[in-house]
Amino acid sequence: MNLYVIIAILLYLYMIFDYEKAFILYCIFKIVLSLSVNLINVLGYPVLSLEMFSNIVFILYGLIYKMRLIEGIKRFPLNKEYYLLLLSMIVSVMFSTIGFVESFSRVVAFIINEYLFLCVFWTITSKRINTYRLISGYAFMMVILGLYGFYEKITGLNPIYEYTNSLNIGYKSLKWDGSERLDMIMVRSAISHPIGFGLYMASFLLFYWGLSVNNMLEKKTIIFNKYFVILLCLLGAWFSNTRSALLFMIIGLVGVIDLKKKQTYMVIAFVAVIMVYMSDFFVPYYENLISIFSKDGTTANVGGSSISLRIDQFLSLFEYYKGNELFGMGLKASEIDTDKYYRLLGLESVWLLLLFERGLFGVASFLYLITGLYLLIQRTGKTYILFIFIAWLFVITASSTPGFEAYYFISLIILSVRVFESQKIVEEEVCISKKI
Repeated sequence: MNLYVIIAILLYLYMIFDYEKAFILYCIFKIVLSLSVNLINVLGYPVLSLEMFSNIVFILYGLIYKMRLIEGIKRFPLNKEYYLLLLSMIVSVMFSTIGFVESFSRVVAFIINEYLFLCVFWTITSKRINTYRLISGYAFMMVILGLYGFYEKITGLNPIYEYTNSLNIGYKSLKWDGSERLDMIMVRSAISHPIGFGLYMASFLLFYWGLSVNNMLEKKTIIFNKYFVILLCLLGAWFSNTRSALLFMIIGLVGVIDLKKKQTYMVIAFVAVIMVYMSDFFVPYYENLISIFSKDGTTANVGGSSISLRIDQFLSLFEYYKGNELFGMGLKASEIDTDKYYRLLGLESVWLLLLFERGLFGVASFLYLITGLYLLIQRTGKTYILFIFIAWLFVITASSTPGFEAYYFISLIILSVRVFESQKIVEEEVCISKKI
């Protein structure tokens, strides 16, 4: 019996009794679900991921029995941005070079897995307690992933990955089979790809560190010591052995490190001592960062694409999609005929993917989403969140991010907004009480 399915069924049952808590638990569980666990896995039939089915269950139940969700969807601050994204996808499907049927499934998945899911997330976090429950839940999952990743680093074993992979025989849900770089293991923990694992840990590290130095964590909702969480996230991102995670951390830390805050020095001192003590683990990874600036494609020790290969991918793109510049080749076009588009090397940039599949209209719609996210971040008035956002933009521009879901990063932005909104309300209440 599929253990993931058993957990999902238990959450469905709990949903009947307490929808909000069940949804929070599902958000935590969803991190390890990704798109790598299929519910229907029979050759000759469309593949239905457990994640998509679970999203449908929670969304439909919430819309039918929790009328507050309908109002929440109307108030979702990124509605216009997602409508334009959806329109760019639909137009791309209409002009697709591979046919309507092959492309349209991506539109359905986008509506359910990203837009409607985030609408529900936005609505649930309107309650202060739910926001902090989610933060604590995410922290709990990062600790579990970090500890398991450390186990994988030490032993070289990953039974969870092997089990998950065994559930998808005949399909390519877990596409990456490499395991080493610089003669060191690329840790993936319970995530489908090392890049995904590294980015989950790096993004939460910066988010949680930022909340910590700004004294935004509620003590009653903290499950683990905050320094312990930060350390495990740092180790996880580092041991993923991926340049994407390291660069994400470096850019994000520029905004997170506030030298005016006492907590900053405490965290830096704690991390520095650990890194010195474990220097044998950390030093070998520095070549990862240097290699990305290599001019000759891949380096002998590191492998992977560098700046020159990225440029070649863009040049190849312009050759392949001539005549389809406005609306692209169609969703999933690059997945249907990989041999034909071999020079694109998997479209290792969000801009490559957008231009190829959705054309200039798709790029414009994504830029509109970026603008919407920026305005949402401005609500917090915190520079560090903007730097984390810039780090994400840099990474998705420089590389593909297999195993790391965009909805998760946007959910961190939503949590940041909710935390600072609730903090503002508390401060206003304190001011009123003092006047009284």
